[in-house]
Amino acid sequence: MQAVVLAGGGEGSRLRPLTRNRPKALIPVANRPIIEYVIEALTEVGGVRDITVVVGYRKEQVIHCLANLPVPVNVIVQEKQLGGVADALMAAKDHVSGRFLLLPGDNVIRAAALRPLCGDGGPALLTTTHSQPTDFGVVQTHEGFVEEITEKPDVAESFLVSTGVFSLDPSVFSYHEPGLELPPGMINRMIADGIGVRSHRITEGWSDAVFAWDLLTLNRLLLKKTVSLSAGTISRHATVEGRVSIGRGTQILPGTVITGPAVIGSNCIIGPNACISAGTAIGSGVTVAPPFHISLAVF
Repeated sequence: MQAVVLAGGGEGSRLRPLTRNRPKALIPVANRPIIEYVIEALTEVGGVRDITVVVGYRKEQVIHCLANLPVPVNVIVQEKQLGGVADALMAAKDHVSGRFLLLPGDNVIRAAALRPLCGDGGPALLTTTHSQPTDFGVVQTHEGFVEEITEKPDVAESFLVSTGVFSLDPSVFSYHEPGLELPPGMINRMIADGIGVRSHRITEGWSDAVFAWDLLTLNRLLLKKTVSLSAGTISRHATVEGRVSIGRGTQILPGTVITGPAVIGSNCIIGPNACISAGTAIGSGVTVAPPFHISLAVF
């Protein structure tokens, strides 16, 4: 099975200024770019042997990130970024030969959430409930099939939303025309033609950071899977409790207290007498001097 990951979107205005100099897919959460979680899920789900990533905005940064992954991917450059998901998908048209998974490169997805799509033989969409449905495509279903998708409505008729993760085949390309989006336009046209698009509702395993503060929630969720690692230097007068990952070259100075789950990148200086509480991710090259107390934060 093939997979197409769309990482060629625009700036991501609702996440400014975090996306002013990098695409949303490269924003680090728990010290890893979001797109890494997408590629990891595809490698773990089983059956996906061909991964294509469409890049556009700040494409050099995304290509560099992908080149450092242990998984080979095909990279397609979307030369004209018209801002739509459908146009990004069309850039991959010549590289798709059969049924494929379509995923946004800037949403975190887990392999378990993808498995229902891999076992479905026809067009399908992952859906989930969300407390803020008007930020997404709101989905109406009947007996397990999608009836209609309404993108970011002013008033939502339900809390069921599209994750933007689909199982499709090359016939979807015939529904493209300028100005018509994938969700909802192309999918709604498929449904109008009598093509059944199954809705697979999931309760966990997918997250999207719409606004900057959503990254804190997402970071906290991903840190739950932190594996303890100490590649740096920890003073015997420092206290490290719980699951904490410390990168190479990082110094934990005397009097510092770190409580996991937390991750600290490489070549950092933490302390002396600093306090890092659970739910915190600190990137590489950061200095945390006293008397700072950091909790539930992304640096």
